[in-house]
Amino acid sequence: MSGKSSSALLWVIAIVIVVLGIVYFSKPAPKAPEEQAQPTAQATIPEGPIVLGAMDPLTGDGAVYGIPLQNATMLAVNEINAAGGIDGHQLQLVWEDSKCNPQDGSSAAQKLIEVDKIKFIVSGDCSGAALAAAALTEPAGVMLFSAAASSPDLSTAGDLVFRSYPSDAMAGDVIASYSIKKLGTKKVSVISEQTDYAQGLRKSFTAAAAEYGAEVVADETFNTGDTDFRTQVLKISTAAPDVLYIVPQTPAAGIQILKQLKENGFKGQLLVSDVMLGSDTIAKNKTLYADIYSPTPELDSTREVTKRFLDNFQAAYGHAPEYPASMAAAYDQIYMLKDAFPVSGVDPLKVRDWLYAVKNWPGALGDTSFDQNGDPIIGYHIKHFVNGETIDLGAYTP
Repeated sequence: MSGKSSSALLWVIAIVIVVLGIVYFSKPAPKAPEEQAQPTAQATIPEGPIVLGAMDPLTGDGAVYGIPLQNATMLAVNEINAAGGIDGHQLQLVWEDSKCNPQDGSSAAQKLIEVDKIKFIVSGDCSGAALAAAALTEPAGVMLFSAAASSPDLSTAGDLVFRSYPSDAMAGDVIASYSIKKLGTKKVSVISEQTDYAQGLRKSFTAAAAEYGAEVVADETFNTGDTDFRTQVLKISTAAPDVLYIVPQTPAAGIQILKQLKENGFKGQLLVSDVMLGSDTIAKNKTLYADIYSPTPELDSTREVTKRFLDNFQAAYGHAPEYPASMAAAYDQIYMLKDAFPVSGVDPLKVRDWLYAVKNWPGALGDTSFDQNGDPIIGYHIKHFVNGETIDLGAYTP
C-alpha cells in the first residue's frame, strides 16, 4: 500500500470514529431507576358481580347495633352500585346472622367460606363472633374485615384480619386517663360482662388506671343474660369509688345496671363503653344519662366525606345514624375495598398488602392508616351526656 493510500484510509477511519462518537453521545442518558416511569397497577377482576360475605347480629339483643351497621354497610354498597360498581362490577353481599356470640359467629363464617366460597367477610361487629370467625378465615386464606369488633385480642388473630374501628386497648386507656387526669379520680371501679369485648375493655381500663396512679377498688363481672345486678352494685357502692366504668356487651344489660345503681343511690361518677351510646337508647333513658362520660372514635361532621355519609344515611333511612362512629367505620370499609380491588383484584393477600400500605385514607370516620396488626390509627373524642343531651368535649389523647 502506498503512503497516499495509507493516508486516505486513516482519514476515512478518523471520520467514521467521529461520526460514531457524535451518534453515541447524542443519545439521551438512561434514566436512573428512581426516575423511570413506574407501571400503573391494574388488576383483572373476573366477570360477574363481586360477592362479599357479611355477618352481624341481626337478631337478639345485639341487633340494636347489628342492624344499624348492616344499614350503613348497605348504604355504601348501594351508592357504589348506583355509580357503576367497581370497574363495572356490581357488589353483592351474602348476609349471615352472627347473633353476637362465638358459636353463631363460627357457624356464619363456616357457611360463608365452605358453601358460598367467599374470600372476604365484612362488617362483623361483635368481638366474640369475630374472634371465632377469625379462627376459620385465617387458615382458609379469607380476609375478615370488621367494622366494630374492638377486642384487643383481634390484633393478633391473623395477618388477614383487619378492622376499620380502633382497638379497645386505646379506648380503655383514653377513658382511664381522662377520668384520672381531668376528673380527679383516685379510686376506680368497673362492672363488665363475661364476653370478649367487655373483658378486653375491662383489662385495658384497669391496667391503664393503675398505671396512671389510681386504685382499682372494685372489679365486678356478670354473665350474659343476667338481669339482677344488685349484689355487684352493693359491693361497688360499699367500696366507695370515685368512678364506675360500665361495660356490657349490649345496651339492655347496661340500662338495667344504670337503673339499679340509681335505686341504690350510687354517688360516684359514671363512665360507659361505646355500646351504650346508641341514640335511641339515650333518647329512651334520658334520666339515666344525667351525668355520664364515654370515649368514642373521632367523627368530625365538618369533613366533606363525613357530612356526605351522615346526609346520605339520613336521606336513605329517614333518621340519623344510631351509632355514628361504628357505622361510619362500616361505611368506610366498603369504600376501602372499592379502592383496593381495581389495584389488587379480588385477592385477599394483595388486598392485605394494599391496606398495610394505606396512609391517611380519607374516610367518614377519619383519615385512616393501619398499624402492623391491621388496626386503624384513629383518635378519640370524649362525650359528656347531661340529662340525655350530648356534649362533645373534643379530641383527647392520654
